[in-house]
Amino acid sequence: MLRWIDVFEQFLLSLKTISELFTWPIVVLILGFSFRRALESLLPRLSKIGPTGAEFIEQHSSETLNKDALGQAKGATDPQVNFEDLPLVDPVAIEVEATHQKTLAEIPD
Repeated sequence: MLRWIDVFEQFLLSLKTISELFTWPIVVLILGFSFRRALESLLPRLSKIGPTGAEFIEQHSSETLNKDALGQAKGATDPQVNFEDLPLVDPVAIEVEATHQKTLAEIPD
């Protein structure tokens, strides 16, 4: 004869097992519903999805594309900007600049 405590204990264990099975799907559904507007804007740009992540197509505004295509990016055609006066802060750029200076110094006049 089963005591009511044993039945209740089995019920709680079953409830725990069910909740462990469905915890992550429920969390994913709640987050998906919470961020549905952002996800809707990302879905058209989705190009590839896999176990390691997702890849999206980079989206440019038409104004940026037109300026880049015509070579009118700010500073590109502006005679006021002196690029030699800009500081080099990128370590790779500093190394490349040093290598180029060394190579140019080795060239005889």
